[in-house]
Amino acid sequence: KHPVLVMPPRYPLGYGYRLMQFSWQKARVALERAREIHIVGYSLPEEDRAFRSLLNQVAPRWDTGVTVDVWNPDPVLGEVASGILGPRVVFHETLASSFRFRS
Repeated sequence: KHPVLVMPPRYPLGYGYRLMQFSWQKARVALERAREIHIVGYSLPEEDRAFRSLLNQVAPRWDTGVTVDVWNPDPVLGEVASGILGPRVVFHETLASSFRFRS
């Protein structure tokens, strides 16, 4: 059980692009294999089509035991996350600084 940090690619084509593409592919594999997903302090903006697309691709493959914990002080984000990922979302209306990995 090892935590994996997933960050959406932000580099345009050019320097760093191949590295980001490789990292993005690794993120997909990590999300496909995950048993627990924690989205900490990230608002899942509509503009981040890359990350939302990734979630839409991998979420249908998760079995029913996969959980998604969302940690954010904005109560609207709980609804947004549930709209994207369904009932597996557990929303924590709190600051990201309150987040702790389960042991």
